[in-house]
Amino acid sequence: DVDYVYSGLTDMVSYQLEGEDAIRQVSADVYYRGFPEKETYAFFEGGNPTSTDEIAVGINFAKRNHLRIGSVLHLLQKGEKKSYTVTGIYPSYRNQANSVRFFVEDIFSYFDSRMTGYYTIVLKDPRSQGRVIQDLSKKYPEFDFYPMTRSTSRTVNKMIPPVILSVCMVLLLYRMVLHFLVRRMDQDLEQNRDIQSVLGFTKRQIRRQRKVRFHLPELMGTLLALALSGVLVAWVLRPLANELGLMQIPYQPSLIGILATAAWILLAGTPGRIRRRRLDR
Repeated sequence: DVDYVYSGLTDMVSYQLEGEDAIRQVSADVYYRGFPEKETYAFFEGGNPTSTDEIAVGINFAKRNHLRIGSVLHLLQKGEKKSYTVTGIYPSYRNQANSVRFFVEDIFSYFDSRMTGYYTIVLKDPRSQGRVIQDLSKKYPEFDFYPMTRSTSRTVNKMIPPVILSVCMVLLLYRMVLHFLVRRMDQDLEQNRDIQSVLGFTKRQIRRQRKVRFHLPELMGTLLALALSGVLVAWVLRPLANELGLMQIPYQPSLIGILATAAWILLAGTPGRIRRRRLDR
């Protein structure tokens, strides 16, 4: 059932920036003798530390302290000051990427009564999680075992309300502009229809000219709006996703998301198209 295991602890460490006297605190994930090879880590830049004098930092922690790859960060551990070189900048769902990550060779000497240690067991089959926890709890009652998942649903759920509100506001603005343009088009259409009728145009010729003049630009505008919406949504939401510790917007490349966007855009223009069809009759 077990694929691989690794151990570490969670701690609040004191840090000091290069050239500054101020001492602040940040959440730290301290690993024991390196990082597990099978574990997948996402990085905006760089990678995990490979020695005990290197450190990786969260994206928001790096932004707040103006850190980049190669920057020096000082940690105060048990009254001693130790310097670390930044080797990676990563996203993290915990603490919104306001954290650091490094490893030590002797984790037992690093332990303190106020620290929280953990031992992570990664299973080959996640469906056996409940049974494994039950067996371990019976065998080791002095320890607490908690199920964990790599799902980002909680983070995504936080993003859904502002995203929906933004989309609704854009659609409302789009519908107002569309309504104004439709009224102008209807006025021009009525004038052109009267002139064309006087000149002897048939209804079929009038409809054909109308399709070329109105329907084709409307279709091209809808396709252009659909293409731009994906680019603009990604441009607007990507910084928000990074602030929450996401590398990318999970539903951005989704076919369902693209179809839903197209449906909303087409639906927003439906009342105007129905009205123009009635005028044609």
